[in-house]
Amino acid sequence: MVYRTTSQYCLILGVPTGASVDDLKKAYRQKAKLLHPDRNKKPTAHEDFILLTEAYEYLVKNGTIEYTPQYTSAPSYDSSWHETEREEVRQRAATYSHMKYSDFENTDHFKGLYSLKIVADHVYFFWTVFGVSAVPAILISIFAGLSFGGGFIAFLLCTPFVYRVIRLVIPFDLDPAAFFTSLTYLSHSKKALFTVLTIFNLFVFIKVGLQTLILPSVLLGIYLVPVLITYIVTTLKHNSQRTFFSFCIAPMLVSIFFDINYLFGTNPVQETYGFTTPKTTAITLDENKYDAYPGITFFLLAEDIRGRSSITYTFKKGLF
Repeated sequence: MVYRTTSQYCLILGVPTGASVDDLKKAYRQKAKLLHPDRNKKPTAHEDFILLTEAYEYLVKNGTIEYTPQYTSAPSYDSSWHETEREEVRQRAATYSHMKYSDFENTDHFKGLYSLKIVADHVYFFWTVFGVSAVPAILISIFAGLSFGGGFIAFLLCTPFVYRVIRLVIPFDLDPAAFFTSLTYLSHSKKALFTVLTIFNLFVFIKVGLQTLILPSVLLGIYLVPVLITYIVTTLKHNSQRTFFSFCIAPMLVSIFFDINYLFGTNPVQETYGFTTPKTTAITLDENKYDAYPGITFFLLAEDIRGRSSITYTFKKGLF
């Protein structure tokens, strides 16, 4: 089997070295439309389309920067691009190549190229509207406090500015139907699941794990050991989903363990301690109590401890 370098894959996809993921997706969409066998009647169309998909999948996974081993001028390919993984990509591409192009456009593979961008563009649009409108809204409220006419004049003065900035920053038309269709697709995609579970794991780690009387080093070990074991096992088996299982599923199981331990806690006991208001959001309890567990003495917001001199904790005995 012929192994190709990063620069060769870039040439196949028609992107420069250093191209972003968005650039890769755009290039793939454009070339797939031209090379798909349903539209391209050349004898080599089938293999050209498979090679295009192979190049796209490789560059998305490994990036577009060429790596050349030190002390040698010989090009190299990423060793993590296993033969089995590459063959899986080529088999999927072969399946896509035998479809009608309209059916190919409806596959998760192709729709995924658009959906995330559509959702991101719409979220960015509304966020920009909010950000650009914040200052005018403040000015309008100030002038409106003086008189109705002052507020109306401020509104007229700000409207062209808001419209110009929005159209300059985001020159696209809103499409609610496409937005909700993309949301529906993403709700069933593995990338969306990966994102949701990652947020879930981080939330449990901060709100439950750090609030449990476990040394931070032990807590990290409880999370990292399953991740490392899963990564090693899936790598040895050349599992193409090793990232998902290692950094998503493995910590999720640990998070569920901590959730169950927390939810089914019994025998609540309250303890009250004095503390000196610090300059940061981390407090030091009297007699350095629980100093070894920084998770319960750290607060995200300074308002939670501002103006206070004591704190009451409610401890429960966990299920495990």
